[in-house]
Amino acid sequence: MRRIAAVTVTTALLLGGVGLASPANASSSARATKSWSTFNGPKGSPFRTIKGYGTYKRTGASKVKVKLCYIDTKKNGWTAGVQFRSWSGKWRSSKYRFLTYGPAGTHNPADFKYKICYGSWSSSAAKHLQVREVLVRSSSGKAAKVGAWKKLY
Repeated sequence: MRRIAAVTVTTALLLGGVGLASPANASSSARATKSWSTFNGPKGSPFRTIKGYGTYKRTGASKVKVKLCYIDTKKNGWTAGVQFRSWSGKWRSSKYRFLTYGPAGTHNPADFKYKICYGSWSSSAAKHLQVREVLVRSSSGKAAKVGAWKKLY
């Protein structure tokens, strides 16, 4: 029984050591899941009441998958949203991403207090990635104000 345990431990250590030394594993540590968040707006600004955050994971030289979370701390006619843009020779911007609610077929911008992780965005051409906050008018569903771009990588 002790021999089996010793062989198992030795094998695990050898395989673990080989895995740590392999180049594939070294590059995967650089591709770990990382967190992101938008800027917090200036005092008194409607941007102060919203925030976008989440995680992103780079899966190749220029591929990325982003998970989205939103916080809206006030019912004030604005909905929290985000927009991404990626660089691969030229900037490409995503559509505005924001939380909607309502019966099937309706997509009303959410104008109430919430904190929710909802949705994702991906790009196959993202050597650089940036994010910004977007204030969406809850009455019309159109973006009325956008924040500054924040570099993620």
